[in-house]
Amino acid sequence: MKVLVIIIFFFSSLYANGIENNQTVKVLCFDDESTNSFCKSSNLQVVLLPSQLSIADKLIIIQNEIRTNTSKKQKVILLARGFMGTLLSIAQTNLLPYYRKNIVGMALEDSPPNVFNDCYVEKKDNNSTVCQEIITFRKDLGALASKSETFIALSPALQMDWYWSKTLIIGNKYKKDWLKAFDENSIEYFVENDFKVEKILEYFPLKRSNKIQPKNKILEPKHHGPLLRFHLNKIYYQEKNQILVKEDESYGIDIEQSYDVYFKEESKSNPLMIYVHGGGWTKGDKKSYKYLCKQYADRGFTAVSINYRLLDHPRVTMEEMVDDVQTAIEHVLKNAKSYKANSSKVLVMAESAGGQLATLAMTRLASHKISVAVFNSISTDLHLFPKKKQIRLSKIEDDKERKKWLNRYSPVNQLDKYRVPTFIAHSFNDYGVPAEHLENFELLSALHSNNITSFWIEGGMHPVVPKVRSLQPSYIDIENENIKFIYDNLLEE
Repeated sequence: MKVLVIIIFFFSSLYANGIENNQTVKVLCFDDESTNSFCKSSNLQVVLLPSQLSIADKLIIIQNEIRTNTSKKQKVILLARGFMGTLLSIAQTNLLPYYRKNIVGMALEDSPPNVFNDCYVEKKDNNSTVCQEIITFRKDLGALASKSETFIALSPALQMDWYWSKTLIIGNKYKKDWLKAFDENSIEYFVENDFKVEKILEYFPLKRSNKIQPKNKILEPKHHGPLLRFHLNKIYYQEKNQILVKEDESYGIDIEQSYDVYFKEESKSNPLMIYVHGGGWTKGDKKSYKYLCKQYADRGFTAVSINYRLLDHPRVTMEEMVDDVQTAIEHVLKNAKSYKANSSKVLVMAESAGGQLATLAMTRLASHKISVAVFNSISTDLHLFPKKKQIRLSKIEDDKERKKWLNRYSPVNQLDKYRVPTFIAHSFNDYGVPAEHLENFELLSALHSNNITSFWIEGGMHPVVPKVRSLQPSYIDIENENIKFIYDNLLEE
């Protein structure tokens, strides 16, 4: 993969807004190698990306360039045009604040801020080059992300957070959409129609801002991200270590009774992370979480993503699914040493239907087998579903018999046997699995082991992903809470 970096002259002094006296500022300009019509100035460091690269590869390269150039507290200004500017926005907002604090500002010319709306919701630009490039990218992803997830993941207007860089918007094409997003999130910005790239250092720091802030008070964004760290990491993840993968390890005779294992090449006695996918009991696949597993493998875990047989009456019922999850977990624990893992330090993660199945499976395991669990938007009480859905899941028409079935497969009725310390993130706005599921689960757990820790989110749907606005708290905040909970209950044992 060839990436051309042209360094002509890129140092100039700038004083103010956290930039120390005599500190130089580097201007990074990102452009398409086939055109290179934008980064035409002697005071830029130009990064030319081959047009044939995938969107994921472009994001990785942009992030690496920013990391490299800010690693020694070097201050930078970021510059791009068109869809490259959209990708630049996405790349910078998914960097850790450690790097982002050295970004003085960002200048974007005619860059679409909300491709989710333009290409997916209203479809007004559906035939544009940008939309078609994303659609092609989505097809290559397969089961890794849905179409909506992919468009959301590439929409900067849905990802603004407290660390968002001060931004100069150039041109009128997408100005209205950018300004709406900035105003909603209290981001400092400036608009310029007659922009001259060779004078970019004159614009930063933003001496005049169209965002009016009260004196002596900085407004905090109402909606903050980067919410799409979740989406983006499902789509691409560049591992930091050599990750070994064992695919389709079998724990039964059915093709769906298998799991994939991920661990660092140099590993020994890692804690285990076992992931149970969701999908409404009728769909989903372990491959969708391979990048999440690689992240946990990078953190020192042996990560396992399991498949189970999906609901298909009469061949596969709820009982078979719970039994599959239980058997898969037991199989992983039995073979932990061959996966460089420690079977006494076990984390189970799951979302939606996977969380319900995992909870029930864990009630059937010895209480000491699982150390900690982290769930997202799980169904805890099947009684809360409409009658039509209850019958679809159980295939039981008789109310009395169906009630017995609902009791058996509702985690809220199994709390007397469920003792695993559990962290659950759930959205107030989840209409698929209403908030009442977690409210009741947490409340009733107090009568037993008092082992449920809830984390509530505004702006999310089901599972904890956004619909039209960013999450509050952000995904990075949720992730940090996850990690803290895991550390407190697993790694400090």
